[in-house]
Amino acid sequence: MSLLRILIVDDHEAVRRSIRSVLSTRVNLLVCGEAVDGEDAVAKAKTLRPDLLLMDISMPRMFTADDASGVETVAAAHVAKSDIPETLLLTLDKVICARQSTNGQNADGSSRADSQPQHL
Repeated sequence: MSLLRILIVDDHEAVRRSIRSVLSTRVNLLVCGEAVDGEDAVAKAKTLRPDLLLMDISMPRMFTADDASGVETVAAAHVAKSDIPETLLLTLDKVICARQSTNGQNADGSSRADSQPQHL
């Protein structure tokens, strides 16, 4: 099982903390950073190169698809904030499985293909 590096993007610290807590229950998920707005997310995504962005869709200084400043993202799924405790890990499992079947996997779980970060 390969390690999945995740960047959490939300303007509310309590939400970021809640997401981090849920993700910490899995050894294959690593929160590599947190961002507080769209511009911060772009800068950190360029630097940290996460595999996945968990991103609030409504927050300050949010960029649009046309203004992502070179960071390509693909929405793989959606989870309502109120459903995070119950459905975030299940949704991540589905995204990971779909990603593995799309990209192909080596026997050790590592990807055979380079891929762009996805956001959830």
